[in-house]
Amino acid sequence: MIIINIIKKNFLSFAIMAKELCHNLTKENRATVFVAELKKTLNKFCLILDNLDTKNKTTSELDILQEALKEITKSQYLIEIMTYTEYIDKSNGLLLLSKANNLSQSINDYLYPVKKSATN
Repeated sequence: MIIINIIKKNFLSFAIMAKELCHNLTKENRATVFVAELKKTLNKFCLILDNLDTKNKTTSELDILQEALKEITKSQYLIEIMTYTEYIDKSNGLLLLSKANNLSQSINDYLYPVKKSATN
């Protein structure tokens, strides 16, 4: 459960910055398609994390976290595109990518032992 809390903490750190970025880009009417997609992935990720707390018997933590990893990967691609096409400042983009990478790594840290024990 400690690692789940770390994942949630890393997500919160990432989500706050991503939401601020989305707000600023929306206010400037820039990158609207990317902003819409990033908002969708953030919302999906929130729902996925909620499922960790209220998972039912048919949905395992492994499945939930693998889905979360897919969503964070989508976010990383969107942020990379927005950074390298200069929709967002490079330093802010790299900082946001760093937070996304921390989140992704915390999920992988949790998933790896699960996968390892499942194959033994």
